[in-house]
Amino acid sequence: MLQLGTSYIVNPSRGIFSDCKPVKVTIRLVRNRFHPLHKLILQAMKIPAGCDLNNAWKHEHMKNPESMHTIAFELSTMLMNIDYTENVGTDEVNVDCA
Repeated sequence: MLQLGTSYIVNPSRGIFSDCKPVKVTIRLVRNRFHPLHKLILQAMKIPAGCDLNNAWKHEHMKNPESMHTIAFELSTMLMNIDYTENVGTDEVNVDCA
């Protein structure tokens, strides 16, 4: 799930994905209230077996930062494909899709 202020619409804002196919994420600025310090963080995790999907982010497993895939982006006023958006994070993250 994405937690954002009221200035941006993100679609999809949450979801469950069953495989490693790319997911297109659209970020739309609302009412042109862009601020140069705004940042967006996308987070994903593998849901532990037997976990209630509504409470997955509260699971004990999430206390370990290595269980979460996090990507930080700097936003701009230009239209762009997220594949070309600057990744602010310096750490490389590998996602195991097995």
